Amino acid sequence: MIWRKRKKCEKAVSHLVQKYRSSHDQNLRYKISGVDQEHILKGLPTSTVVVNEKLAVMYDHIDRLVDFIFKSLQKDFPGLPLRACSEFLISTVEVEYKKLPIAAKIWLMQACLAQPQAIEQYRKAILERLEQTKKDIESRC
Repeated sequence: MIWRKRKKCEKAVSHLVQKYRSSHDQNLRYKISGVDQEHILKGLPTSTVVVNEKLAVMYDHIDRLVDFIFKSLQKDFPGLPLRACSEFLISTVEVEYKKLPIAAKIWLMQACLAQPQAIEQYRKAILERLEQTKKDIESRC
């Protein structure tokens, strides 16, 4: 019984992630490039502000993904307990957050600011944000 619910949760979360990505990934790319364009126009293409704003766009994207999954699970899968789906939602969020240190490093390199201490600082901040998001998910379940 528990195994069946876990399997249904895994399948539901996977389906919802794919559904969200198919309709929002293009918009995410536009927002990221919009940050670049905005700062090029301002004459500040090489600053940590650009990296911070790109990360803010990514954080917002992940937060919206989590909200979408919660709302969809409640609406489309009312028989599935959220508690049973929490581990799959957390693993999805971990996958998304694990991409961010690499992206931040690339963005820092593009801004000619890729110092080891700056890279490490961003990595720690991203991991702290991941832990906070995981706590939020657990409390919502």
